[in-house]
Amino acid sequence: MPFETARIITNSRISDKIYELSVEFSGKCNPGQFFMLRAPEAKSLLPRPLAVCDLESGALTFVYQAVGRGTGELAAMRAGDILQLNGPLGNGFPTCDLHGYIALVSGGVGIAPMLYTAKKLTEKGCAVHAYCGFKDDAFLADKLGEYCKRVSIATESGKAGTKGLATEIFSPQGFGAVLCCAPEAMAKIIAGQCISANIPSYISMEAKMACGIGACLVCACAMKSGGFLRCCKDGPVFRGGEVDFDA
Repeated sequence: MPFETARIITNSRISDKIYELSVEFSGKCNPGQFFMLRAPEAKSLLPRPLAVCDLESGALTFVYQAVGRGTGELAAMRAGDILQLNGPLGNGFPTCDLHGYIALVSGGVGIAPMLYTAKKLTEKGCAVHAYCGFKDDAFLADKLGEYCKRVSIATESGKAGTKGLATEIFSPQGFGAVLCCAPEAMAKIIAGQCISANIPSYISMEAKMACGIGACLVCACAMKSGGFLRCCKDGPVFRGGEVDFDA
């Protein structure tokens, strides 16, 4: 899939090193899918994978953390600039197959894909409870709350919600399914809790990516059944019980 160009609508800082980027987009995508993005004159060689945060009224939105050269170059772009993007990519969350009471569990910038996911689940009649973990500032939680029955927040600093980790305030009991996007250590805990409770879970795996289409094998993810699958092509969403977090 070739890169296309899109004009930036907004690109603003919403928290410390956290940015919300919206671009003009007339296509479709599913919750949990991602795009590869890059600035046309970028000095960094590789594009950056960003999950879809929202899609509404011809605007595609991403929320990302500026932590290196690539995301730093994105953060420096302004409204009206032209961005290169490739997508939507990946398989996303199986929102069409879910029913009843659904939990969304995120850590840090992993909250980004949960907004569009919650919106689509609510549209089809699901009740959604979001559990969000942050180090300090609870960004995007207010928007997520517009589509959730409840939003529970944990911060390591205690600045918002419960002081501690999201894994300490979450229990899978009572949910029809659990969807998670978080750093691997947190995702491992959530998947383990769901396995113990016999609740289906779907984990969006975070991985470094180079191509986004399965050609480079940089984002290989170990499976309990043996072998590896590609986060970009076969994921990024996998069943929690399938991923070998100890490989």
